[in-house]
Amino acid sequence: DQAEQGSRAKSDFLSRMSHEMRTPMNAIIGMTGIAKTSHDPARKDYCLDKIDEASNHLLGVINDILDMSKIEAGKFELSESDFEFEKMLQRVTGVMNFRIDEKHQNFLVKVDKNIPRAIVADEQRLSQVLTNLLSNAVKFTPQDGTITLDAKLTDTGADGVCTIEMAVTDTGSGISAEQQKRLFTSFEQADGGIARKYGGTGRGLAISKSIVQLMGGRIWIESEPASYTHLRAHET
Repeated sequence: DQAEQGSRAKSDFLSRMSHEMRTPMNAIIGMTGIAKTSHDPARKDYCLDKIDEASNHLLGVINDILDMSKIEAGKFELSESDFEFEKMLQRVTGVMNFRIDEKHQNFLVKVDKNIPRAIVADEQRLSQVLTNLLSNAVKFTPQDGTITLDAKLTDTGADGVCTIEMAVTDTGSGISAEQQKRLFTSFEQADGGIARKYGGTGRGLAISKSIVQLMGGRIWIESEPASYTHLRAHET
């Protein structure tokens, strides 16, 4: 039964992935054709902007598929380096601000002053987790809703290793207990209708879970339908 369920989940994933790749590719091809035949510089610039957006979306899909392949093969690794924690947060929130402004949402960021200025971790992967959590919050939070990113220091060991908890809270529709069981499962989404309504292949949270676990942490959700969603990542 588990094997059949896993096979169905992968088939559904491939179907969603095909749609996710086909949509931006059609936009790239269509906008390229329009730009080639247009003599209006403003129209060409508009086409190039759309091509840029679609290309970045397609690259994100491809990168996530490659990450899933590495996770399945047990070859997913971290690359640690020194970086400034608050600057990393600024870059992540800077990327999200445009989408948040589009939906007229309220965005609050709270950073514990006790978090060390510089930490050693995989900055790119940590940013990837936060970007995924915030993207989901923006996607499922209605216009004029509120999204909060809260980072706080929960523990500092004698060896200098610190534990930081990052929570993304939103005023979206919430997720039922049954859907929560599938939320972090590879190739699955909490609700199959989500892909049709909002897009996505159901890969982001599974990848985020693998990243957080490799960092010695855990990730979980606190949510109720028609209530708020509270996604936490506990990083060490």
